[in-house]
Order: sequence, then C-alpha cells, then structure tokens
Amino acid sequence: MIKVGCVALIENSAKDILITERAIPPFKNLYVMPGGNLKDGESVFDCVKREVWEEVGLTIYNPSLFDIFEVFFNDFQYLIIFFKSICQDFNLKIDKSEVLNAEWVNRNNFQNFPLTEGTNYILSKHFNIESHNLKGYRDFRDKF
Repeated sequence: MIKVGCVALIENSAKDILITERAIPPFKNLYVMPGGNLKDGESVFDCVKREVWEEVGLTIYNPSLFDIFEVFFNDFQYLIIFFKSICQDFNLKIDKSEVLNAEWVNRNNFQNFPLTEGTNYILSKHFNIESHNLKGYRDFRDKF
C-alpha cells in the first residue's frame, strides 16, 4: 500500500524555515515541517494547504514542488512530497493535538533539533549543505 504526505517548506522574511515538533506518531517528539496525509480525491496542492492551516494556522500560496522523500515500512510505502510555499502572515496558531512546539530554523541551527531523516535531508538540500550520508529514502523493512 502507498500513502502520500504533503509537507510545506515555509520561509519567513529572515530566510528561516518553520519546523514543528510532532505530538503524535509516527515520529512523535521529532521535528518535521508542517504537513500531513493526502485524503482520497484531494489534490496534493490542496492537501498541503489544508494540513498547514490545520497544524499551524497559516495560509500558504502557490506551493511548488521541491523534492520527494520515500519511506518504506513493513506494510506500506510512504511518499512525502515537499513543497516550497509562500506565506504572508506568520502569526502561528498551533494545534496542540498535533504539534508540541514550532521553531524557525536556519542553516546554522537546524541540526541542533531532533529531526526525522526526511526533514534533515530536505533542510540540508534547501540550505545547500552537502552531506554524503543523506539519501532521498529510508527503508525500515526487515532485511531477513
């Protein structure tokens, strides 16, 4: 089974990117960018807009494809689509049922946070930080 997630890279006027600490599994207590699961019949563009609004109360405009991160689990494959997004109002309204905390990070401090591999990969790419250890996928399937 394939699941699709839509996630936003939201940049403020200082060129910082918004990350959020997840309150729920998967990846509870790790930092990601706002986003979530695609609903049946929903476009990926509508999904990323809806998820950002639900999680942090921001309206994003003109999301454009940035990259895809692929995760394999035992019973499903997860495609996480990352969109660069424009936002005019940065007044966060955090949904505490989904988000524990929100931070604005830059190229000098983002690695100080406990990030998912996909978030680290995308932020490294966004901030043009080369790392030979980063891949565009993560495989959690049993190898036996």
